[in-house]
Amino acid sequence: TAAVTGAVFIWRQITYRQPIVSLAPFVNKEFTLGAIMSFIAGASIFGGSFLIPIFLGQVLQYTATQVGTTMLVSGLTMFVSAPICGRVVRSMDLRVSMVFGFGLAAWATALGGRITADWGFYEFAVLQAWRSFGVMMAMIASQQLSVSTLPPHLMKDASGLVNLLRNLGGAVGLAVLSTVLTHQTAVH
Repeated sequence: TAAVTGAVFIWRQITYRQPIVSLAPFVNKEFTLGAIMSFIAGASIFGGSFLIPIFLGQVLQYTATQVGTTMLVSGLTMFVSAPICGRVVRSMDLRVSMVFGFGLAAWATALGGRITADWGFYEFAVLQAWRSFGVMMAMIASQQLSVSTLPPHLMKDASGLVNLLRNLGGAVGLAVLSTVLTHQTAVH
């Protein structure tokens, strides 16, 4: 049903003279690449923000306040690093800063593969700070890449599509991680 209605939706938006969602920005290859990278950044942002609190609450038996305090590092890092990342991204090739950001986020996420019950606030803070900094850099670079070569009349549609794809990436990331978590819990 989703495949059929998805195909009909795309066909309708392409052929209708006043579409609800203009897919015209996807003709631009830089926009398409940036939109795909925004999708991946969304999965990274929401995925890490999903798994760590579950671990903190279920394995380490943290209270809601302790979980919130530990997760605050991620949000603060993104808040503080946004202007820094914006300057860095503007000073280099967008593709290089995107690869660097995703690489840093992947490295920090891989650090999470070694989480044990002995980890404390400091270890989680370091992991989240690096991951958040990398995701912020990748997200800013992918958004810049998305709109860098578009004509002004497509900017409004492109901005909405990039935000939609970032949130959709987050939803897909959460669904995949939740499925894996449920399956692995049953296995173990």
